[in-house]
Order: sequence, then structure tokens, then C-alpha cells
Amino acid sequence: MKMLASDYDGTLHFKDGYHAEDLEAIRRFQAAGNKFGLCSGRPMKNLLELETKDIRFDFVIGASGAAFADKGKIVYEKTIPYPTFEKIYSLMDGHNLFVSTKTGMYGSLADIGFLTGWCELADDLASPDLVQDQDIVHVSIEYETLEEIEAVLPRLEALRNEVAFYQNGPSVDFVPKGYSKKRGIDFAASFYGLEAGQVACIGDNYNDLPMIEGVPDSYTFDFAPAGIQKKAKHVVSSLAQCIAYLMEEDNENTGE
Repeated sequence: MKMLASDYDGTLHFKDGYHAEDLEAIRRFQAAGNKFGLCSGRPMKNLLELETKDIRFDFVIGASGAAFADKGKIVYEKTIPYPTFEKIYSLMDGHNLFVSTKTGMYGSLADIGFLTGWCELADDLASPDLVQDQDIVHVSIEYETLEEIEAVLPRLEALRNEVAFYQNGPSVDFVPKGYSKKRGIDFAASFYGLEAGQVACIGDNYNDLPMIEGVPDSYTFDFAPAGIQKKAKHVVSSLAQCIAYLMEEDNENTGE
């Protein structure tokens, strides 16, 4: 049995939606007794709402490793202390900020149109006090350019002892201290009793680097940034091709 942990945005789901060949490959992979799941920077609450009749997940790793669910049941979900969130909030500087708690989602501006497409039900975060008594699981600040992120890096580094953060395109995702996509995958492998050789991952962006560098059987795409391609063990053109390689390896190992 193999386990494949897949990023969501830009890996499984694209601007034009899911790709039919990927969904069919996932179904074949699961039908052969393997496990397929998500490993995303998105909060768990949102990820658990993504299953449809066309796709199901054996597991979900959310908030860049800070949350894990088995067949839709949350096993753990870590939180960010409110005093740490206040410091993150101070970094917003007029940019879009998104907060997810265990019970709700919030956007920092009256116009939260930037959230359209995956969390339209977010409430307006008019003040950070609105989440003071809630369990904060994920925070994201959306900057307009990579240069803006570089400019704020010294202030981000000052928070490293309190929170983990990962660049995701022009955004920065904040999750509970000590967690990463690699740590989430390690937990999933242990949860299912799998060895390192049975585990693979695939992602397309810089926030995927912890798992791409840490999981020996790692995949990315030929359209991913050059720095990501350099770190991955395999470069493929699609998720379907990744799954085809994994199933071919499995057949070779079993002598079929």
C-alpha cells in the first residue's frame, strides 16, 4: 500500500477546476488499496467541505500540518495563541488578512472579495477582538507583490519562536509553532502504520518545500518554479502522471 499526500491549489484543483484525468487516476489509486489525501495550507474546516461525489479523501492534513483528519474525522487540530495573533495582525499594513478558527472564518476588510472561490461565507474581521475567545487555527496575509513580502521578512522572523509561517505565492500563511506539511505527513504515515518507502507527496509552490525536501518520494510539476523542481525527486506534467508512476512502482515491487 502507498500513501499520496497532495497539495490542493495548483496541484489538484486549478483555475479551471479539477482535471478529469486526475480524478480518474485518484479513483484507480484508491481502488488498488492505496490512500490518497490532501496536504494543504488551507484550514481544516474548509478542506473537509471539498469532498464531492467525484472525489473523496482518505485523510486530510490541514493548516500546513497543524491539523489531521482520518476519513472526515478530526484527529487533532492545533491553535495559535491570541497574543501571537495580535502580533500577526500588526503586520497586515492595509493588506488582506484572513483568519480561520475552529468554528468560523473571517476577513479583515469590509470588501473581502479576495476570498471568493473558497470561503465566501467569511465574516468581516472589523477588529482582532472578534476572535479573542476563539480557537485560531490559521492566519494568512495576502500581499500584492513578492517584494512586499521580502520587505516584511525581518518582522516575520521576529515571530519565529511563536508561530510557523510559509510563503505561498504573494501570501504568507501562519500556523501553530512547530508544524509543517512534512510533520503532518509523518503523523499520517505513523497513524496508518506505513514506512517511509510507502509515502509520496506532490506540490507546486514554496509552501510545499518542507514536504518536497523531507519526503524521499516527492513530486512536482514542470510548470512549478525552478526552485521547487530542483528540490523534488520527480518532475511530472500532471497529478495523473504522478499516480501512474506510483502504481507502476507498486506493481514492480509486488512482481505483477
